[in-house]
Amino acid sequence: MRAEDPNGEFAGLLLDERIEEILEWFRSTYLREDGFPHYDVDGETGKPLSPRSLLSELGDYVPFIAASGDAAYVRNQVQLLQKQLESRPSLFDAPQARVHAGVRLSLPFNIRPAHTDSLDYTEILYGLLELHQLWQDYSLIELADRVLQQVSALFARNGFIATWCLLRPRWALPVCESMNGMYIEIFADFFRATRDRQYLESARELADHWVSLPNFREKGFFPSVHLLSKSMTWIPRFRRIAARAELVKYNSCMASGLMALFREDPGGPWADHLRHWASGIVQHFQFQPGVFYHLSDDTPLLPQFPERPVLSTNFAIIEIFADLFHALGDQQYFELALAGADFWLEQQSARTGLFPDAVGGDTSYLDGNTDLIMALMRMFELTGEDKYMHSSLRALKGILKYHRAPCGYMRDVGLETGKPLCPNVETRFVSLLLKPLLLFQRGWRIYGQENMSDILRDR
Repeated sequence: MRAEDPNGEFAGLLLDERIEEILEWFRSTYLREDGFPHYDVDGETGKPLSPRSLLSELGDYVPFIAASGDAAYVRNQVQLLQKQLESRPSLFDAPQARVHAGVRLSLPFNIRPAHTDSLDYTEILYGLLELHQLWQDYSLIELADRVLQQVSALFARNGFIATWCLLRPRWALPVCESMNGMYIEIFADFFRATRDRQYLESARELADHWVSLPNFREKGFFPSVHLLSKSMTWIPRFRRIAARAELVKYNSCMASGLMALFREDPGGPWADHLRHWASGIVQHFQFQPGVFYHLSDDTPLLPQFPERPVLSTNFAIIEIFADLFHALGDQQYFELALAGADFWLEQQSARTGLFPDAVGGDTSYLDGNTDLIMALMRMFELTGEDKYMHSSLRALKGILKYHRAPCGYMRDVGLETGKPLCPNVETRFVSLLLKPLLLFQRGWRIYGQENMSDILRDR
């Protein structure tokens, strides 16, 4: 894209300098004693804000640091992962990636049994698979397969992948989430890399179990949580979450998994399932054409999701409908992606170039802005309309100016003021900013280059 910049659109971005600055933060400021990066730090001082490492988010930093040219750093991260995998039956003895709203696995007196979360492994697998695509190093596939074997040993249950596994005694709880779609995609990626049909059969089997659920057959979308045991419905807490349907990350991950399976198994029923899913999403989640709520129309409101469209949901749905159009060729999906992108262009701040985290909101959320840039660049490729690239560049300039701190890029700033609302720097959001920086620096094409859509995906 730099070669297509006759009007100096990239002037002042200092792409090379910004990329190198991020790499240096990871080499030094973010470095823990165990060699992995800190999960979050204070943007002013660089001091860690929690004891967590970034291992469970490997796919959010390793591929982009590799693409930026620091192979030595990345190989060291892979070696550290390998040593940790060899030293214990579970990579984690407590959940890392997220807090489950409304669910706490606690005994009386708030004593939590040692347990691990299957979603903590997905970004590790994505990271190794994407690194293989960049380097064509088959040892990375072998290491990823060992991680996958650990996942199977801990979480496989009744044809699904459970969310939690108690470690003492080892027992996978009969609860699973539709973020399992990431494992469908991961199995499909393994098949594409190895041509071993066992991976393809695993993807098919997992997908078949999910598309057979009554909720999907009747409504066209997936519940956020599926209970594998009827006895779990006796527990009010689990009964409530089983009635919930969320668009992102749950349904969006399942759609991405089905698309990956369609790509590797085009003769299967996956295209029909995707069309059924898209119809259900439009019917039950849509706010206006191309713009969507996070929760389905029959899901009770949750405190963390206001009754208005949020950016972190809608960037993903723009990408999914763009990908559906690219894969299936159905014009209706292009129109939905186009309507969503145009809606968010109208929300962009004229002063800062940043996008609000929610319609009518006054906060700019770093990761949401980064992801919307990537979604808009998909639309630029599909339409050839410069307005999507210009909007992306304005947002990137806004991030580099207003979110930047001495030790990273702050998560939240005022939409119109650009003033910090919180000093926190989540280091994975800093590495994910490498995606648009590299996109513009290298002239990457998301759809026009082999494997690039996978490397730049967001799950």
